[in-house]
Amino acid sequence: PRETVRILLNCCHPGQLAVSKRDKKGRTPLWYAVRYDAPTGVVDMLLDIDSSVILEEDKTGESPLSLVWDTWAEKFEGKKLLAPYLETTTTITKGDDGDDNEATDTQTKLSQPELKAQFFELVANNKKLRARWETTNLFLKANSGLLSTSATATATTTDRTYRMLHATAAIPCHPTLFLLAKTLYPEQASELEDSDLLHPAGGKQTALHFAAASAATGEAGRTVVTALLELYPAAVQIPDDAQGSLPLHVMVERKHHWVHDGIRDAYQAYPASIQQGDASGRLPLHRAAKANQHGGGATAGSIILELMEAWPQ
Repeated sequence: PRETVRILLNCCHPGQLAVSKRDKKGRTPLWYAVRYDAPTGVVDMLLDIDSSVILEEDKTGESPLSLVWDTWAEKFEGKKLLAPYLETTTTITKGDDGDDNEATDTQTKLSQPELKAQFFELVANNKKLRARWETTNLFLKANSGLLSTSATATATTTDRTYRMLHATAAIPCHPTLFLLAKTLYPEQASELEDSDLLHPAGGKQTALHFAAASAATGEAGRTVVTALLELYPAAVQIPDDAQGSLPLHVMVERKHHWVHDGIRDAYQAYPASIQQGDASGRLPLHRAAKANQHGGGATAGSIILELMEAWPQ
């Protein structure tokens, strides 16, 4: 019961030590609360104390967030339900009699607003999906420092706007979660978000800045970068408020491979960025050299070598 959990947390000083504590399988109390459907209020209570455990994986690679979303999204039910909302353009095939199951040459394409309305109608009418959707967004908000259930929440925290596109771009989440956010909220790609707990440097940033700083690498990370560039190409030219960093400045520090992590895509979208300094006058090459991101040394994909070849001056 919720009251039992509250008492146990009060016995631990500070309670954060208990919430972040892992067992031999690498699992936190939040992991178990999610896995075994803890009573209402328990998850909120744990998140109020330490939301950083949302992405903490156990020894099998499962995190509280993945328990809620990934496992379902990879099953037949999840794939079937999500498929219409993960494509750039969704096509519904109708027969002459209006039967959706009959394939003909007559096709009706749904616009983005229609897709969004259809998805939320589905959420409203499907109790299990609604619970999963609400928990997923609760986790994303908490991970972004936007959870306001605590009595200690500040006005700054509660007044900030939750943007799902930014929240999913900022973390290594299941690809379907980001792609769904992209379908539902494409306009957010051009909106500036105040820095959150993941980005303590401060200042306003685009979703592309969040993706640039994300720990997501390889195909998953590049998919996010290219999708955001497609939604809002101008983002690659926007410096953040705090350090005057373009997305490329951030990427060469945080990512590992010029091609696989999407750095080349960001550079090709705005080649002049390689010659642009941040607020301290540092070029992307300065930032990469400081971070020492060689991406495999003197081999294809080395960030430093690619930067030097692109602008040897």
